[in-house]
Amino acid sequence: MHDLTKLVAPRIAARSGAFARIIRRAGWMELLRPAQSPLGRLRLACLSALSTLRDQATAELTELLQAHAHGTTPRALDLPYRPTLPEDRGRALRDRALGATFSTEALRALDDHDRRWAETVLLSRLGMSDHRAAPALHALGVPRLSIHLRAAIAEAHPDNPDTPGFHTICHQVLHTLDAEEPAP
Repeated sequence: MHDLTKLVAPRIAARSGAFARIIRRAGWMELLRPAQSPLGRLRLACLSALSTLRDQATAELTELLQAHAHGTTPRALDLPYRPTLPEDRGRALRDRALGATFSTEALRALDDHDRRWAETVLLSRLGMSDHRAAPALHALGVPRLSIHLRAAIAEAHPDNPDTPGFHTICHQVLHTLDAEEPAP
């Protein structure tokens, strides 16, 4: 359990080392690849700058480890990667890391492991104050988005010249989410 607590440490090196030790002890190293595998996705989430994404990944990994300790197989835990992502679509998401927008049409076409990986990539980008991430995450209907947006706003580095614009976009998406909420 000691390494699990390090998954939320402020330093990325501590989180990376803890994640590697946990996966190695569980005997899951071969399941860490490709990046869009369930464990690859959890690794990305644990290394993210966004605290809510790290917390969510830590809780998910804790559940997986508990089930594994009770004899549940990696296959039963849905850990082996099942590709549904054509290579060109995966490359398009990675290539857009420096582009103007993320293609929500291409992302909506994903399912299963690849969809969760893409959502994690976008949430990780949100933690890096990437102004394109919030609208893309909203378009995908990512659960708990308002919680992630509030954390990203609070955690954005004040010295980053893009922070005011990032805050504006996040607040716009939060306003839209609030308007979409059904009345009690």
